[in-house]
Amino acid sequence: MKNIIIALGVAMFFLSTGFFSQGPTAAQEPVVKLIQAKGNVWYSTGGEEWKPVRRNKFLYEEWKVKTDPGATCKLSHQNSNRLEALEPDTEVIVRAIGTQVVRGNVTSKKSSSTLPGHLKRKLAKVQKYTTVQRAATSGDRMAHSTARWMVLNEAYPFLVWENPGDEYAYRLVVGENSFEVPGSKEPVIRYSLAGLEPGEYTYLVQILYEDEVYYTPEQMGTLVWMDREQTQQLRQKINTLEGEDKTNTYVLGSLFDDEGLKVAAMDEYRSYMNKHPGDNEIRPFLVKVLHELGLAAIREKEALLYRQNAGN
Repeated sequence: MKNIIIALGVAMFFLSTGFFSQGPTAAQEPVVKLIQAKGNVWYSTGGEEWKPVRRNKFLYEEWKVKTDPGATCKLSHQNSNRLEALEPDTEVIVRAIGTQVVRGNVTSKKSSSTLPGHLKRKLAKVQKYTTVQRAATSGDRMAHSTARWMVLNEAYPFLVWENPGDEYAYRLVVGENSFEVPGSKEPVIRYSLAGLEPGEYTYLVQILYEDEVYYTPEQMGTLVWMDREQTQQLRQKINTLEGEDKTNTYVLGSLFDDEGLKVAAMDEYRSYMNKHPGDNEIRPFLVKVLHELGLAAIREKEALLYRQNAGN
């Protein structure tokens, strides 16, 4: 009898704390992207509380959208090239197979843009990085990571790594070049490279303590410095994206990530999230880049924020 009472108590504890809750998880994916909102456009995650749409936004299955009289918007479906236009005074329920009209009018046509599908496929891949895991520490003095592979050029010349303490300085070794980097109180060291010829280099960051090498990583990373033609091609892609949509800098972050400019991607994602902290669906892209840059502490913080706000 005593064992039964204990078992019931344990079960009640887990139920009361929501341990078995089936709430939003990182496996959920957005099904549409709301774009070109004009006037008062609203969205709701459950139909009770409505929030204003202030910029392009990803929406999930069963969410709702409505337009006030005189307002319009468009819904770009992630699993197809279909584009739905919501007319004024319209309310719909978001569904992957097509929106359900509650009231008003919706027109549908094929979109010429391939961006929604691209972002959907990428989001499905990057969400695996949002699992909260504390950085592993070595049994020796410290564990310190940098990006295994990255691309830089004259316009985007920065490397970053975590700073274990302001008592340390650093030596950045790129190919046969060596750069002394002073200590800092900032949690992340940011260093601008210059004077490299185009090409591929091995690199590593040594940690110095009192002018002596305190830590050297076991493996070297790879750094690519773009040539003039590659830089011009990148600039053309940036101009194209900025011409299509200047409000959503996370799209530019995605381009930088795809091109290997991980620090530039991080900067764009962080800038966007600082301005729009409620756009939680963009956070996995930032978390993924932080992971690849070896910025474990910031990555853990952002991953936790994502998990806490998933589905909101």
